[in-house]
Amino acid sequence: YKQLEKIFNRINDEEFSFLLDELVQKGWLNYRDNVYLMHPIIQSFIKQFKTPTFENTQKIYSYFTKLLKNTNDISKIVQNFVYLPYIDTIVDFASKNLITIIDNKKSTLADFYENTAKLYKEYGNYKKALLLYKNVLKINEGIKTKENLVPIYNNLSEIYQIMGKFETAQVYNEKIVKLQKNIFDENDLVLISSLYNQANILVAKGQLKEAESIYQDILLMQLRNSEKNPSVFRPTLATTYNNLAHLY
Repeated sequence: YKQLEKIFNRINDEEFSFLLDELVQKGWLNYRDNVYLMHPIIQSFIKQFKTPTFENTQKIYSYFTKLLKNTNDISKIVQNFVYLPYIDTIVDFASKNLITIIDNKKSTLADFYENTAKLYKEYGNYKKALLLYKNVLKINEGIKTKENLVPIYNNLSEIYQIMGKFETAQVYNEKIVKLQKNIFDENDLVLISSLYNQANILVAKGQLKEAESIYQDILLMQLRNSEKNPSVFRPTLATTYNNLAHLY
C-alpha cells in the first residue's frame, strides 16, 4: 500500500485508501499481506479493451527507476521479489510496445530497462536480464554514441560468461576492445582490463595459444608503461605473469 501511495503521489490520502478498499469489495483487486493485486479476470479485460500507453504508465516507470537506482532498495526488492509483480508487468508491456514509444520517451525507458536488468542479474534471472540489456542496446544504438554502448556490451558479455556461453561472450567483449582501442591508448588500465577479460574467455574456451598471445600483448603494454607510471603498472605485472604461468 505504501508503494502505491508513492507511485500515484497519494501519500496519507484517505480518499485513495477508500478507493482501494472499494475496488477490493467489488472484486477488482485482491488484498493479502498488505499487498494489492489486480484480479486476473479484470486484468485480462483491461488489457484487452483498455490498452495502456507509455505516457499513462510513466509514473510507475519513474517510481521504479528511482527505486532501482538506490542500492539499498535493490537489496530490499530482491528479498521481496515475489511481492512486486509490477516490474514483470511493466517489462512485458514495454517490450511489446517498444516500436510505438516515441523517441523522446525512449531514454526514460532505456534507463528503466537498465536498472531492472541489474536487478534480474542480481536475482539470478539471467535470461530476463539478457532480454532487458538487449532492449537497452536496441534503444541506445539509435540515440547514443558507440562509446556509450560499452557498459551494455560488458554486462551482456559477463552474463553470457556466467551462463557458460563463451562464444557469445567473446563476441560482445571483442566489440568492447574494438571501441576502447579508439578511445584509450595503451596507457589506460581500462583497455588492459578488457584485454584480460578477452584472454580469460579464450582460456575458458580452451584456446590457450590465442590467450597466451593476448597476455603477452598485455605484458608488453605493462612493461612499456611501468617506467612512466610504476605505482599503477608494476603491481599489475604479477597478475599477468601468474596468468601466463597457468598456461604452461
